Amino acid sequence: DEAGMLAGLGVKELNLISQDTTMYGIDLRMKDGLIRLLKSMVKIKGLEWLRLLYCYPTFINSELIELVRDEEKICNYIDVPLQHTHDHLLKLMKRQEVRGGYDTRKYVSEKRWARAGDGTRIPLSVVYRKGLKKNRKNPVLLEGYGSYGISYPPRFSSARLNLLDRGFIYAIAHIRGGSDLGKHWYEQGKMLKKKNTFTDFIACAEHLVASGFTAKGLIAARGGSAGGLLMGAVANMRPDLFRCIVPNVPFVDVINTMCDPSLPLTTQEYNEWGNPADKRSYRYMRAYSPYDNVKKQAYPHMLFTTGIADEQVGCWEPAKMVARLREMRTDDNLLLLKV
Repeated sequence: DEAGMLAGLGVKELNLISQDTTMYGIDLRMKDGLIRLLKSMVKIKGLEWLRLLYCYPTFINSELIELVRDEEKICNYIDVPLQHTHDHLLKLMKRQEVRGGYDTRKYVSEKRWARAGDGTRIPLSVVYRKGLKKNRKNPVLLEGYGSYGISYPPRFSSARLNLLDRGFIYAIAHIRGGSDLGKHWYEQGKMLKKKNTFTDFIACAEHLVASGFTAKGLIAARGGSAGGLLMGAVANMRPDLFRCIVPNVPFVDVINTMCDPSLPLTTQEYNEWGNPADKRSYRYMRAYSPYDNVKKQAYPHMLFTTGIADEQVGCWEPAKMVARLREMRTDDNLLLLKV
């Protein structure tokens, strides 16, 4: 009914905005909910542009992705990778003023592809100040998350300008475990494939080195919560790549947390990490759990942050990790815990 009414009004551009799990009474979490809604909207005669602003990317399924790819008029600004988007869909309507003399012409952004060990191409978003030389002398801030199917889309932030103006390169690793390239991207970075998340991040760091942007020991890495798990894992696996690592409220004591069903999130997380009651899952988690894999080696400078009242990740996790690192590390680099 609404589609017919909109066609009668001669609507050419339509924005569908959802900040909840329902839209027009349709449960978007259901397999066909959002698909049914979009299929009705694209039938509107004269409609040239349907923009989807959808705040629940983890509910997006493969059928929806195929629909968006096939229907060129649909433009999703949140999660679905479009391969057939025409230039006329990306029309600048308004730009928010950034104070302090910001000039877009001073900066360059690139989408690059790193190559993981299994041959998978990993997208990497990079931004830096124009004129930067690829002389392997530039510091880099590399961030990532890679869990729960949550994408890490590149967005503008004025907070980064100070770094860029001082010669830093800022990069986002769109690693498996997120949904940056669809649901299959998430499926390849969870449960018994979780290590892909960590090796993808390492591959992105190595790509920046191989491309001449920077060198080993000039990369700062940062991630929070499940992204803090990522930081702890790569610190154990390839500490030589990084100058410093900042795990914010990190989930680093995977085994003990997942073996305690009295914690509020443990049983809900079995579908993400696995159930340690299963021997195969236990052994796999044990092989990458940051706290359980600290070894006698040199680590980069590290700053752990946590909160006493954090209900998602207990403050004891980073506290235990720092204590283990102080016991095992062979370096004199800074190792800080901020509560």
